[in-house]
Amino acid sequence: MIINPLSKVGARNGREAAVENLTRFQDWITRRRAEQDWERYMYRGRLSRKEVAKECSFGTSVFHQNPKVCAALKALEDEILIAGTFEKSDLSISTDTESLSTASVLDNATFERLASAKTKVEQRLKKIQEENAVLREENNSLRAAHKRFQYLEDHLTQTGRLAHP
Repeated sequence: MIINPLSKVGARNGREAAVENLTRFQDWITRRRAEQDWERYMYRGRLSRKEVAKECSFGTSVFHQNPKVCAALKALEDEILIAGTFEKSDLSISTDTESLSTASVLDNATFERLASAKTKVEQRLKKIQEENAVLREENNSLRAAHKRFQYLEDHLTQTGRLAHP
């Protein structure tokens, strides 16, 4: 039997690694559910990717590169949130529209702050639109006056005398 010196023992392709990482993550979830120690892994209202990756023995990039692990992590965080394992005040505001649309994610103070900001923006937009309408009307009247004076200037330039309207 000839052994290829370039082959690595235990080498695996990307699909095998993805399946193995998903299995490790699912095993970690099972252990955490049994222990109910989610608070240990929470950071700014969500699971600490760094701590979870360390416990699962893979890199944090797995959460971005492996869609199944990413989906499982999102589902787990939603489950923890719904179960009320941690305080809503610990949540950080996300720019993700999917999380913002979930009413259970936002506490009352955050909701009121966002509603107030939205109202202010709408008021500012209305004020700017009104100013724009006034300026357009003024612009139209100035164009008409310019057209009238342009006619008089052209006539004065050609004849040397002022025309009577």
